[in-house]
This record gives sequence, structure tokens and C-alpha cells, in this order.
Amino acid sequence: MGSDYLLRIKLRRKYAGRSILPAHLAHVRRQLGTRQAVLPEPGKPDAGACLAGVSSVLPLAAAPKRPARAGCGARRRGIRLQRRLALDVTALFPQALRHNGLATPQGFDPLLPAQYKALVDRIAHFRTNREFDVVPEDESALRLLGVRYFISSEKGPLYSRLSSIGHFRRVQPDDSYHKVFEYANPRPAFGWEEQDSNHAVELSEWRPERRAFVVRSASGGSFRLTEQFFPGWKATIDNEQTAIQRCHEAFQCIALPPGEHRVEFRYRSRWLATGGVISGCSLLLLLTLYYKVL
Repeated sequence: MGSDYLLRIKLRRKYAGRSILPAHLAHVRRQLGTRQAVLPEPGKPDAGACLAGVSSVLPLAAAPKRPARAGCGARRRGIRLQRRLALDVTALFPQALRHNGLATPQGFDPLLPAQYKALVDRIAHFRTNREFDVVPEDESALRLLGVRYFISSEKGPLYSRLSSIGHFRRVQPDDSYHKVFEYANPRPAFGWEEQDSNHAVELSEWRPERRAFVVRSASGGSFRLTEQFFPGWKATIDNEQTAIQRCHEAFQCIALPPGEHRVEFRYRSRWLATGGVISGCSLLLLLTLYYKVL
């Protein structure tokens, strides 16, 4: 077990504790509650209004709620995890974030794909065989990974760097053990590779197994989803399946023609149904053997 892991355990017990940790999570969620990841589109209901009262990272019950405007109902449901948080060793565990509706590119994945590990080796550094640190000075990496917020603490190894870097500012209030810093030039975990006014995207749904967008462009181009290029993902353009290409070493891109289109990415494990059948047969076999013994 690595020393960084033990340090995190020690600091979490000393400063957070089991009874206080949920309060810290609530404080972090409160800090993020008024910030929104929106891409307003001409002639469409304002995405910011649709997401009023919903954090860019999670649905937040504690955030001030505002009435949704006409046409926003369908967009408001399922909108979450568009902006991601980076963590240092004194921050919360990635699992704790996910269980509380937050997302991070530093998730503790027991099956780490080789291409993602190669990407991380290039733009960050591993402190264990699964956990890695995002470099706060590397803006290209922050934008590629879709990071908007960085969580640290005054005891954290990255705290002084985050406090002094010009493209980060501390989010108020900051009276909690965990400190949240906001990145000034974030990029969502999706979007056109072409960054100009002729390419627009509107997020319509974001769920663990499904991402849906409405895209518009005059010339077409490449559309990126910052999710790992992994078997089981399928993409459609206007309900027609299209090929997913690997881009940026570990993520997904599709080619889009000019015009307005509905794009969907869906994930379904190829082996889920097979595993269910095997489990069901095994259960039936065990029950049969049990009753025969009786």
C-alpha cells in the first residue's frame, strides 16, 4: 500500500472523520451549486435557464431553484457530470465523489485500459498503479480531460500551486477543510474539435450509459466525447449508427456532416446478457442440487 494512500487515510481521519465527511461533501456541492456548464444556442431556449438550480457537475438539491422556462423540461432531466473535478492526495476519494453525484477523470478503475494509462503517463503522473495527479499548470491537459474544478486543502501538496496559478481562483465560501478552485478556461467533456463560431453543440441528455447532443455546423467536422474508447460504446447520427474513432490516444470521436444533427453515444456491455444467463443457469443448478440433497 503506497505512502500517498496512507497519507490520504490519515488526513481524512484527522480533518474530516466519518461524521464530518458528509458535511464536507455537502460544502463542496454547495460551492459548485451556482456554476453551470452551458452552451447557449441561437434561436433555442437558453441552456443556462434550463439548468437553473442545477450544478454543472451534479444535480444539487441545496442550490437555489428557479422555475424552468418553456421548452426546458426535456433538457433539464438527466443533465449532470458535464464538468469534472481534479483532486490532490488530500481530497476525497474518487469513489466518494461518484457516490455523491460528482465526476473526476481520476476514477479508481480496477481495469485500466492501456491507452488511457499511456495518455495519463504523458500528461500527468501516477502516484499508485491506479491513482494519478493532474498537473494544474498544464492547461491543455485540463481542457482535454474536461476539468473545471480542482479540490485540495491547505495541507495538500498542490494547494500553494493552485493558489498562485493565474488561471485558478478559489471558490467562496472557503471555510471548509476542502478548498475548491475554479479553472478559468474550461472545456466540456464533449464538443467539436473545430473551435469556431460555425460549430455549435447543445447537450440534451447525460446519463451513465447515454450521452445525447444536438450539433450544428456549416462544414461538418469531428465531434469528441471525452469517454474512454472502450468496447460497448456505440454512436448514432440521426438514429443511424456510425463508426467511433479513437482520438487523443484514449477518447472517442465521430465524423459529422454539415447541418443540424442529433448525436447519441450509448454504452452497453457486450457480455452483460451472457453473464446474466450464466448466472441464472448457475443459480438453477445450485437450487436443483440443493433440493436433490434434501
